[in-house]
Amino acid sequence: MNEGFHKTVEEGLASLPGPAGEWFITLFEHGSLDVELYAPRGIDDQSPHLRDEVYIVVSGKGYFVNGPHRHSFGPGDFLFVPAGVIHRFEDFSDDLLVWVLFYGPTGGENHQTTEENASIEIERKFVVSTLPDLTPYASVFIRQGYLQSDTTGEVRLRQLGDDFWQTFKVGQPPRRHESSLSLTRAQFLSLWPLTEGQRVYKRRYFVPFSDWRIEVDIYQESLEGLVIAEVEFQSISDSQRFTPPAWIGTEVTQNKGFSNYSLAINQRIPAL
Repeated sequence: MNEGFHKTVEEGLASLPGPAGEWFITLFEHGSLDVELYAPRGIDDQSPHLRDEVYIVVSGKGYFVNGPHRHSFGPGDFLFVPAGVIHRFEDFSDDLLVWVLFYGPTGGENHQTTEENASIEIERKFVVSTLPDLTPYASVFIRQGYLQSDTTGEVRLRQLGDDFWQTFKVGQPPRRHESSLSLTRAQFLSLWPLTEGQRVYKRRYFVPFSDWRIEVDIYQESLEGLVIAEVEFQSISDSQRFTPPAWIGTEVTQNKGFSNYSLAINQRIPAL
């Protein structure tokens, strides 16, 4: 049974700044939840994070940039930032102090959940024609391999940063049923040899765009040179109103040659 936990703001502040001059400290960890105390001074130069996060303002006031939005904040305010979104505090007072709660999987909880550990994946996929500057955005390394795939669905292993998953997908794009099981590193490594010859490696960048988030995958090894942009949606109607930015090229949502499974077994970039 987990024991209760109690930590005061004063106890956390007593440890700031840290030994390297940092103005944050992790005070609690449980499952996917990490709780920090953050007290930036002067300039907030943080980068986007790979997980969803919540800020609760203890003291201080100023302005908060959250993707394309900028608004004022004050004590007691609640601020939510999806994974990968550019954000920072600006023009803030010297007494700024916030609780920070990181939670959920790498990449954030961006699916439409229908039951425990299951979701409906509604996705569109494009080939990137002109690669934009991705340096401001959070990224994560991905390796994934396939245990099984046929006309009805697929079974996939994926390492996403420090998270490990076994995922089952049923149906065909753009709407598929998806269910994922979290694995330990040891479980993942025990199954990984079974995917030999059916793997892809890529770095994924999380790029906010209007009401959506574009996931830009830069493939590696034998698929080097391929760059794919994927966008997940809450509904078919939501997907239909999406107009991609100019740097996104041909849509390949229903082109089976660009499915990750086809890329994994063929190990070559298909022709458009």
